Amino acid sequence: MAKSIVFLSNITFYTWDEDINKQIRLFKQFDIDGVEVAFRKVENLNKLTEETKEFLRSFEFNSIHGPPLEDCNGNKILEDLKKLANEVNAKNIIFHPNKSLKNDNLDICIENQKEKEPLTKELLEKNQKFKLCFDVSHSNTTGETKELLEKYFDRIAEVHFSANSENKRHVPLVNAKEGFFDDLDKLKKKDVPFVLEAKYPPNNIKLIKEDIEFVRKWLQK
Repeated sequence: MAKSIVFLSNITFYTWDEDINKQIRLFKQFDIDGVEVAFRKVENLNKLTEETKEFLRSFEFNSIHGPPLEDCNGNKILEDLKKLANEVNAKNIIFHPNKSLKNDNLDICIENQKEKEPLTKELLEKNQKFKLCFDVSHSNTTGETKELLEKYFDRIAEVHFSANSENKRHVPLVNAKEGFFDDLDKLKKKDVPFVLEAKYPPNNIKLIKEDIEFVRKWLQK
């Protein structure tokens, strides 16, 4: 049974407010154990205010989701992320699969993605220092949940936790389709962050709180 470690990602709030600091400020009203700071744009890397960084440091640790590396200076981004990770107590740095990724004294996690398989597996096999950010919505879509859990269980450093329903991905956990969690019980043994990453409707605070309560109870079953 895993320790209950529940994070929220500000990716959830991009449709609520474009300001990354305002997105993270919303987290103060939730019972969470940390934050995944997600950067959809490279230019946002230097936009965190000192007030935001201080709030992030109030948690034991957090994680960072790096921006896309395509068409930009990947080395510069890695240096910026390394500096920021120290400033906000970030333990993991998540990236979508990209052939340019290399270990550079960073705790890099590769996120399995429907659109970029089998690159995730290729990167994990090529560099044994890379960890896996296991996205359950993506693995359910590709039908690879059992395979990924069996092959890379010991290398899972973080879980992106949202559900699928009918033809929709990243829906709230409480709205998951029947049987969605059937192959996921093994994850309860992992003492890693479970990052809520659903697409919550703007200003629906109640639904997010329900998901937080759901995942805490699910982890203790």
